[in-house]
Amino acid sequence: MRIVRKVLHVSTQGIQLKLEGGSVVAKQEGKLLHRLPLQQIEAIHLYGSIGTTTSLIHRSALEGPSIVWFTRAGRFVGRVQSGVSGNVLLRQAQYESAQDKAIKLAVSKNIVAVKILNSRGLLDDAAKDRSEIASSLREAAKQLTVYARNVKEVEDLNTLRGIEGQSARLYFKHLSALLVPEEFNFSLRTRRPPLDPTNALLSFCYGIMRIKCVAACEAVGLDPQLGFLHDVRPGRQSLALDLLEEFRAPFVDRFVVNIINRKQVQLKHFDFRPGGAVELKDEGRKVLFSALDSFMSAEVECQNLDCRSPRAFVAQQQAALLARHLRKDMQQYIPFRAVGR
Repeated sequence: MRIVRKVLHVSTQGIQLKLEGGSVVAKQEGKLLHRLPLQQIEAIHLYGSIGTTTSLIHRSALEGPSIVWFTRAGRFVGRVQSGVSGNVLLRQAQYESAQDKAIKLAVSKNIVAVKILNSRGLLDDAAKDRSEIASSLREAAKQLTVYARNVKEVEDLNTLRGIEGQSARLYFKHLSALLVPEEFNFSLRTRRPPLDPTNALLSFCYGIMRIKCVAACEAVGLDPQLGFLHDVRPGRQSLALDLLEEFRAPFVDRFVVNIINRKQVQLKHFDFRPGGAVELKDEGRKVLFSALDSFMSAEVECQNLDCRSPRAFVAQQQAALLARHLRKDMQQYIPFRAVGR
């Protein structure tokens, strides 16, 4: 039996979090707002000016839950967590594999191929519901299938990344067509800063999913900064970004399309900043967090493990599979392939 613990998202500015007994208490101007037992919390995500007491930070460093700080726009700032689990032999195997060009390419090819197929799956599903654009969506899906097949023949990472880039441009061009409210249509993917509400939602949710991938790596003992597909850079969580590729279309993009088309988020939930940047307001973040908790708690089919699992657990399952591959317990790493909706 698995106990589903929650991520506590706090975005209302000025809230103070304290540790009282075995619970996290949220107060504002001395008024009690919420009390949640620690055993029910997987992580605490803080957005903007949220206060935390020393005792809560100390508890996080000793035993958890982890505390993660973001800017109000959702950009990662830093985190506190208890000691890294796992053993040195696994990390040694990870470091050695990352230096082996054949292993590095093989893992990267599997990730990119499944990322493209997951993107195709989202467009295929949408074609069933949108008869007026079904033909163009199916044509795009066919082209994505070609890109996924081309991955098999790749012999170097630069070519692989080129195919990934081509497929992403095609995919995002058609992703906008899935959005029913015209005010949420977008012409291209923009980041740092996002320049429209849909890109703001995508960037915000990718950031949340990336943190889940970091935690998944650390939970099984992997170093989240040493990846295979993404180049190593100081401060870059390359392995977490590798894992994230598997979940972009089936988790983040599908979720964003859903909350837009169901009108759970609206233009009133966004700040349009001078210079063109767009970010979620506090009210918008509350709506998003509520919907996201429900979405991540729902079960999906894990074809590579022949089981069903809550979306919230899939990242850690994949990190465990990658660890098995790096320890030579599995011949290859099998990424998460989304099945239907």
